Amino acid sequence: METDLENKASKKVEALKRLHINMDRKNQLKRKNKEKITSKAVFPKKETYIGSHIKSKLGDEYASNKSYERYYKDLT
Repeated sequence: METDLENKASKKVEALKRLHINMDRKNQLKRKNKEKITSKAVFPKKETYIGSHIKSKLGDEYASNKSYERYYKDLT
């Protein structure tokens, strides 16, 4: 009888150890992911637009070629 109880107890202890190890791994992964998310992204400096658009909206940004604006100032 005692061996049966001891086996059950040892199985429970082993299960709790595995659970604790798995929870520790999950917490480590969460910490790593938080570190990745909280780091700030570094964007490159905006470059001067050199395309052929004059006072246009490309996506969410306004774009205009300054030399074209000067050359075609009567048309804009």
